[in-house]
Amino acid sequence: MAAAEADRRGRLRGRLRRGRWILIPAAISGAGILGAILLVYGAWRLARSQFLRRYRFVLVAAVVVVAAVVISGGRATYPSGLFAVLIAAGAVEATRGGARRWARWAVTPVVVASMALVSATIPYKPADTVTVPTTIYPVAVNMAVYGQFGWPGLSREVEGAIAALPPDRRPRAIVTDFYWTSSALEYYGRDALPPVYSYNRGYYYFGRPAGSAVVLWIGDRDDLTRPRAACAEMTRIGTVGGDLPGVVARQLVMHHIGFPVSSAGLALVLCTPRAPWAQTWPTLDKI
Repeated sequence: MAAAEADRRGRLRGRLRRGRWILIPAAISGAGILGAILLVYGAWRLARSQFLRRYRFVLVAAVVVVAAVVISGGRATYPSGLFAVLIAAGAVEATRGGARRWARWAVTPVVVASMALVSATIPYKPADTVTVPTTIYPVAVNMAVYGQFGWPGLSREVEGAIAALPPDRRPRAIVTDFYWTSSALEYYGRDALPPVYSYNRGYYYFGRPAGSAVVLWIGDRDDLTRPRAACAEMTRIGTVGGDLPGVVARQLVMHHIGFPVSSAGLALVLCTPRAPWAQTWPTLDKI
């Protein structure tokens, strides 16, 4: 998984080695303005403060985890589980007098800026007012803020497509190309849809369709390579998000309220497998 993730990020950034070292500032920035300051200050005080000496193992653990993530090429979010402890250490030292007087006074504008940042990253706009991004920066912002847009609609469209089929043609399960799609359908369609599976990343290990069940395959409408290889019979019954606006740099960005290959631009294909899923599933593994 780490190798696949490193390769993916390396392709996106152009150079894998440089992309690995970007992990450290990216991870710290994920803590927010005040959180990042307290995180760095907490790490520094854990290394120097006699009061926190008994907790110095936390700093050692953080260094080991960050080093392991950088070396293996993991994601910036992987070491974030340790952030709360480092931030707490920074907060303790700041409140017990470890910080200089000017630093304590500086907390107020930092807190205000942090609150403003949080407010700006709340999805406050209705879906129909979110504009199509034209550069990478607003793409990144929209991805973080409005990433869930399109998921309820995805579930409704899939439910409607299945309901429109004669009862004897309805699929016994759903297979998706992307784990985000499966997650959304599993959550929003849990009361109306058949079991949902995906061979993408860790979702692969959550199970597979039973026997030789006919499934509804949901994947990139422009790339049906895998279903063509796995299905003896294919019948396309619809497209999800087919009327959404175009995208910029399709491999990197999303529609204004939906992600390509996740909640937009998806083909709905009835698939009768060539072989039982127990045999087919291992051939689809896409870490």
